[in-house]
Amino acid sequence: MSTNNQYHGGNRYPNQNQVRQNQQSQHTSVKYDFKFWQESTDKKIVNPKLFSEEAKKIADNFNSSKTGEKNKNKNNPTQIRKFYDEILKYKTLIKDENDFKKYHAYINMLIPKAAYSKGRNLVTQEFTEFIKYSLSLINDYKDFIVFVNLFESVIAYYKELNPSEK
Repeated sequence: MSTNNQYHGGNRYPNQNQVRQNQQSQHTSVKYDFKFWQESTDKKIVNPKLFSEEAKKIADNFNSSKTGEKNKNKNNPTQIRKFYDEILKYKTLIKDENDFKKYHAYINMLIPKAAYSKGRNLVTQEFTEFIKYSLSLINDYKDFIVFVNLFESVIAYYKELNPSEK
């Protein structure tokens, strides 16, 4: 056993406090609070600011850390496009509420896929939280269609903010 190790007291395993501190610093949550619908009980009117102001805030959030500085680990545009392409694939497969019910579980698989991409430093925590939060709002076919349009708007703003990225 090496005497040169990073943990105190010569113990090569971290204690519980060290583990908790490390986990908390790695998993700082991003808070999203946008809504798909103007009225939560009546899914007739989409939030009028969702595809404009809210989408721009989300794209800005992808670029900024909590302190407002640029992220060291930026979102890989190819990865973001990969997620959007998967959503578009489901949009072509889902034509009504019955189809949506068949594919809802597969749409939710984007959450662990985003976590995997984050673990490989291909996307940021902000992107992962966007996927997680947005998918938590999808309960039916109408919600899914609104999400597809929101994601399209976010990608457009992200591209505007990052014109040099492919």
